[in-house]
Amino acid sequence: MAESDGPAISGFLRKIHHGAFFSCRYKVARIEKFVDTVPPYRIIRKYLVQERPVQRSRPASPGPGNYSGEPG
Repeated sequence: MAESDGPAISGFLRKIHHGAFFSCRYKVARIEKFVDTVPPYRIIRKYLVQERPVQRSRPASPGPGNYSGEPG
């Protein structure tokens, strides 16, 4: 990865942290901030990324066109 990719990745992870992408299977549970003690004194962020639990689909209920009962 190039250094110029950092801001885009950081922005995407922050959006996931705020819940902007419901279709994404990962979430950011926590963002930790650290201040660098040597020049250039930047703020370093660590992202705790977790996989969302898989939502199981419910079986389809029989509708008017899917009736499987006995004829008659």
